[in-house]
Amino acid sequence: MQFQALKQRHRQERETQHPNLRLRVHRALSWLDRAEQADDLDGRFIFLWIAFNAAYATEPCSCSFSCKVCDEV
Repeated sequence: MQFQALKQRHRQERETQHPNLRLRVHRALSWLDRAEQADDLDGRFIFLWIAFNAAYATEPCSCSFSCKVCDEV
């Protein structure tokens, strides 16, 4: 799927997603868009790598637990 199709799907589903997931998907899609605009393969690879990592990034836990409880709510 290309960026535009994924962005459209994200817009349709984002209200049902957890805020942390919504933010990760938004960031990953932004980097995917940048990767599609890159002129060289090295740049495209780097931006795709950043997009991949953005999808799996987690914000620091805001609760008192040292786990991923906040992401699972």
